[in-house]
Amino acid sequence: MSGRDGEALFLRMAGGSWKPLHDGSEIPPETGYDIQTTIDINIQDVAEASLERALQENQAHHGCVVVMEVATGHIKAMANLGRLPSGEYAETYNYAVGQQGRTDPGSTFKLASMIALLEETQIQPTDSINTGNGVLQYYDRVMKDSKIGGYGKITIQEAFEHSSNVAFVQLMRDHFNSKPQRFIDYLESFGLTKPLGFQMAGEAIPVIKRPSDPTWSGITLPWMAVGYESKIAPLHILAFYNAIANNGQMIQPLIVKEIRVADEVVETFQPVVINEQVCSDETLRKVRKMLEGVVERGTAKNIRNNDYKIAGKTGTTQKLKNGRYTKSYYTSFAGYFPAEQPKYSCIVVIDDPKFKSMAAEVAAPVFKEIADKIYAQDIEMHKLMADKKWEQEDKLPVIKAGYSEDLKYLCNELGVSNHGTETDEWIAAQLQRTSIRWSNRQAKPGLVPDVTGMLLRDALYVLENRGLRVVYSGKGRVVTQSQPPGSRVLKGSTMTIRLDE
Repeated sequence: MSGRDGEALFLRMAGGSWKPLHDGSEIPPETGYDIQTTIDINIQDVAEASLERALQENQAHHGCVVVMEVATGHIKAMANLGRLPSGEYAETYNYAVGQQGRTDPGSTFKLASMIALLEETQIQPTDSINTGNGVLQYYDRVMKDSKIGGYGKITIQEAFEHSSNVAFVQLMRDHFNSKPQRFIDYLESFGLTKPLGFQMAGEAIPVIKRPSDPTWSGITLPWMAVGYESKIAPLHILAFYNAIANNGQMIQPLIVKEIRVADEVVETFQPVVINEQVCSDETLRKVRKMLEGVVERGTAKNIRNNDYKIAGKTGTTQKLKNGRYTKSYYTSFAGYFPAEQPKYSCIVVIDDPKFKSMAAEVAAPVFKEIADKIYAQDIEMHKLMADKKWEQEDKLPVIKAGYSEDLKYLCNELGVSNHGTETDEWIAAQLQRTSIRWSNRQAKPGLVPDVTGMLLRDALYVLENRGLRVVYSGKGRVVTQSQPPGSRVLKGSTMTIRLDE
C-alpha cells in the first residue's frame, strides 16, 4: 500500500543550490503499509485461466470465481473478468463482492429454502411430491421446470437434485404461505440478510424482501424460494455454502491476514464466526447428502468424477430488463470439495453466456476444472481422501511380501495393526481380519529365496544378490518363479519371474 510523500519549503540560493527553510511547516513522509493476503498464487492462476477460457468460449459479459478454505474462511483465489469492447477480458470490476455482481441468485438459493423447510416442518427427503408435467399456474404467472414434460412424482431429494421449480413452489406454498415472515426469519438466522463485513470496500448489501415491502405480492414468497426476487452477491452465497461444508458454522470470508510496516506487524486478522450453527445437525446431514446427489445423479452429474466427490448446486436465472424476463441468463455453481471431508468451497459465475444457457453446461465445468487442478496440486488432500477411502471400504491395503522396514512403515502410516517377526529383513504378510501378521521370508545362505508377492524392485534385489540372472515379464507383483524356493543356488544361472497385477 502506498505511503505519503513528505513536504518542505526550500530557498533557492545564488549559484542554483537549495536551502531548506526550517519554519515548522515540514510534513514528514509516511511509509506505506505492507499487507499479507490469504491468496494462494497457484490457485489464483488456475481460477483466472479457467474463468477466462469459459468466458471466451461462451462470449459472456462477465464472470467471477472465488475459492475459499472451508475451516478458516481464507480466500485462496478471487478472479473477476469483464468483457472489453475489443472482445478481450480484463479485471474491470469486483463482481464477486460489489453491487454490480449482486443479482437474483437462482437455484443456488434453493439450499436456503430447503434448510428452512427441513427445520420448520416434518418433511423428509424421502417424501414424495407430484410435480406433474412440470408446469404450474400460480396466480397470473407460470412456473416451469427445465425438463420438458416434467418429472412427475418424485421424492423431495430428487426434486432438489434435479432443481424442480414446481416442487419448491408447492412446498413453499404449503408450508410458508400463511406465515411468510417466518421464512424471512430463517434467512436472517442463516446470515443471508446482512453484509458479511468483508475487508474490501464496496461490499454489496443483500436485498431480501419483507412482507411489509410495497413490492411484496402473492408470488414473491414462492419465487424467492427458487432464487428470484432477491439480490445477493456471489461471495455471500459462497459464505453460506461454506457454512454447510464447515459443519454448520458460518465464517466471515478473509482476504488480509496481516498488515505490516517493514518487519513490524501492525495488525493481525483472525477468522471471525458470523453464525455458530446455521441449522441443526440432522438438517445439515440431510442437505449435505442432497448437495452430493446433485453431482452424483442430478443437474451437475456431468462433473462427477471417481477421484473425489463434489457437493454443490447449479443456478440458472433469467435476467430481468425493463420489468420483463429476457433470453439472457445468469449461470452459477456453488459447492465444496472433497464432499466427505471438505477443504475448499468455491463459487463460479458466468453472466450472459451467448451459446449455452444452463449452469450445468457453463459454470459447473469451470468449478470442476478448478477443483481438479487444486486436487492434483494438494498432496494433503490426497492423504485425506486415502484415509477416508480406507475408512469407508474397511479393507486392508494390498500387501504381499517385501522389505520389512518398508512394509511396517506403510502399515503404521495407514494405522493398520501389524505384528509378528521383529528382526527378519524380508517378510510376507498374512491377513488376520483387520490386522496383518508378518512371517519370515529370509532364505538360508546358498538357497533360492521365495520372491512371490514381492514388487519387481525387491525381487531383483534379493535374487541378484544371490548371484542369479533375472528375466522378468508383466507388471505388478511376482506370481511365479522358475527356480523353486529352497533349492540350491547355481550362481550365474537364469531365474525367470512373471509379474501380474
